[in-house]
Amino acid sequence: MRNILLATTGENHCRSAEDYAVSYCARTGAILGVIYATDSDLAHYGQVDPLATEGDRRDFITHASWQETEHAQERLERICAKAQSLNVDYELYIERKAPLYCIVQRAKENNPELLVVGGRRSRYNPFSLVRSLARKAPCEVRQIQSQ
Repeated sequence: MRNILLATTGENHCRSAEDYAVSYCARTGAILGVIYATDSDLAHYGQVDPLATEGDRRDFITHASWQETEHAQERLERICAKAQSLNVDYELYIERKAPLYCIVQRAKENNPELLVVGGRRSRYNPFSLVRSLARKAPCEVRQIQSQ
């Protein structure tokens, strides 16, 4: 059976890619894998008081991690609802490592025929996540930009 992997943050600029991936799977009968990857280094979440104790910092990062997981689930509900309405089989993956690493690892494990990534229109950046995925992923990478 064929499968498609969708890498998304669930934000508005990813909706075109999400719609494309779900519609593609509905047309072809492919299984949809949805990966939401967030950086494991959550120390960048706001400014932590330099005088805070190590326990306070750890509690803050734990709270930020929990909150990110909650937001991920809320954002992914839209994709799940659309997939269910079109009778598309799907699997969700919420990863807490570097996005490039997570997405490439999941692509190697699932062996998809296509990796769909959302994005914004921007100037050329040779070091962007999409360009890095195109070099490292074991399948075709298609970026669907927001309208």
